[in-house]
Amino acid sequence: MNKLLSAADRMQVAKAAYIHYLLGRWDECISEFRQLVSYAPEDPITRSLMGDALARNGATGDARDQYVMAAFGYMRRGDSDKVREVRWKMEALDA
Repeated sequence: MNKLLSAADRMQVAKAAYIHYLLGRWDECISEFRQLVSYAPEDPITRSLMGDALARNGATGDARDQYVMAAFGYMRRGDSDKVREVRWKMEALDA
């Protein structure tokens, strides 16, 4: 799926990702986040959440990639607090 998703469809995908996240269904969660990222690749919120799911699924390298993209997105927005938050997530991957 890509930019053909309607706003309502994107909301349903986001809800599904959140439910899978809460239930610890990481593969399904990541799949839903990939759909959202394909629609809005510059969205730092989706990138950060996908990084969280990837980290919990043990894919730390992929999680780091998503966190880097999220940090750049927050930097473009001028949101230094969120950049700092994402940096903490990246540092936690090394712990």
